[in-house]
Amino acid sequence: MPKPKLPCGIHFCPMALRLLWPIKAVLIKDIASIYEVGIAETTRRAERIGVIDQRKRRREPKYSPAEFRKLWADETLRVRDIAQRLDMDLRCVETHAAKMKLPERRRGSPRVYAFPDDFNDMWKAGVTTREISAFVGCCHTLVSVEAGRRELPHRTRSRKAKLTMYAYQIAKAAKAERSYWEKSGMVDGRIYERKAA
Repeated sequence: MPKPKLPCGIHFCPMALRLLWPIKAVLIKDIASIYEVGIAETTRRAERIGVIDQRKRRREPKYSPAEFRKLWADETLRVRDIAQRLDMDLRCVETHAAKMKLPERRRGSPRVYAFPDDFNDMWKAGVTTREISAFVGCCHTLVSVEAGRRELPHRTRSRKAKLTMYAYQIAKAAKAERSYWEKSGMVDGRIYERKAA
């Protein structure tokens, strides 16, 4: 049975709502508990007494349904990546997908990582797994999986597998420079006569 209306014409006292609604630190659910009603009813009451605009409303979506469907269908993107692109909460992305009746997908949808052309050389030279993963932008486990896929030799935790990416790149650049000078006939500042073919 609904409560009888007050002399002002409404069936609840708006005083607490008027005072607490503009205060962002006070949650709507706390205001709702005072009136012993739900959050939706509290919001409707705030709109009825004209104070709804004193509190920040939910943001309007900054994307089109077509854009959302396109991102959701891209298997190279994780749900977390879609949330970051649309500036949304992870759970909101999944809720929107469910409302649009899009096919379900795992949060950990596979991403395509571009491993460098000299990945085999990095692995054989002893660059650490974590250094390679930071360079590629993937987890270190995926680096080991990629090495196994390429049938590279298994590495143990030894001193050989402690080379940093910086040291590897310096050594690679030095090797390329030495190769250039050898082909040009100069090594260590001295010119050698090329042997006749």
